[in-house]
Amino acid sequence: MASLEEKRKRHRDYMKQWVRNHPHYYKEYMHRYYLANKDKRRQYKQTHRKEINERQKKYAKANPNEIKALRRKTYYKNREKNIRYTIDWMRRNPEKVKLNATRYRLTHPKQIHESFLRYRHGENAVRASDRDKTCRKCRCSSRLDIHHIDMDKNNNNLNNLILLCKDCHRKLHAFTIQQISTEQKINLLNRWLSK
Repeated sequence: MASLEEKRKRHRDYMKQWVRNHPHYYKEYMHRYYLANKDKRRQYKQTHRKEINERQKKYAKANPNEIKALRRKTYYKNREKNIRYTIDWMRRNPEKVKLNATRYRLTHPKQIHESFLRYRHGENAVRASDRDKTCRKCRCSSRLDIHHIDMDKNNNNLNNLILLCKDCHRKLHAFTIQQISTEQKINLLNRWLSK
């Protein structure tokens, strides 16, 4: 005669086989079960909130890569929905959006400047900004621009980029003539910077 453990194992195997053969019925059954126990789950969450949070934190600390992958997966799975929700929220709360943008601009000026440089001129512009830190001509550190030495805006090579303040940049562009060779432009720039 089979023991209780063997019977349970046989029953589990049978159920697994049945689920494999009847996925639609199983899905329907699970959905019904989910709806029937919704209130129980909500009640359990409310009464055991602290324990659940602690368990989740422990798991997140132990498996950071899994959590990161899961977040990325759920973000991309619901990406369109999230974007639509964000746009709707922004339309409904323009004052909050403006306030948040202003607050971010005031608290993160370096990040904004870097993202602008990256958007306008690529990654090398950020490197040039980190390298120079101040205007090459007047050494001031406010209202800085990226200048292309050879005047070719598509050439974002690190050796072709220098940092100038807005005033010096405007003066330089007024001073240089567009229809001259690159070597002459570099010589003019060196002469102008050394004054």
